Amino acid sequence: MREAGATGVETLVADLANPADLARVAERASSSDVDLLVNNAGINGYGPFTEVDADLLDRVLTVNVVALTALTRAAVPGMLARGRGAVINVASLLAFAGDLEAVTRLATAELDLRRGSGGRVAARYREAGAEAREAS
Repeated sequence: MREAGATGVETLVADLANPADLARVAERASSSDVDLLVNNAGINGYGPFTEVDADLLDRVLTVNVVALTALTRAAVPGMLARGRGAVINVASLLAFAGDLEAVTRLATAELDLRRGSGGRVAARYREAGAEAREAS
């Protein structure tokens, strides 16, 4: 990034489920010197959906959806006004899994996909309870 002219990188530590922390990070994201926002926060409520605590599910939605949306909304207007900027949303296969066994199966299928293993991939995704589609 420095070779491309970036003058600095700042990492903000915050609990994005906490409204005060989210407001603090959104304020920073709206600053005129922010040209890149990396949304890298994410949590999961592990276990069968019907058994996960409702408060934890609320926290999952707040961090994974509300915070990401609020931070992107804070950063993008300035980027548009300056005519430059980017938002990177980092995601994980872990976000789609209720247990680590499913994560392992999905990760294996993803690795096969990246290696160009073709037909085996769809079968592995089905085993993991997901669907694989080719982009057109």
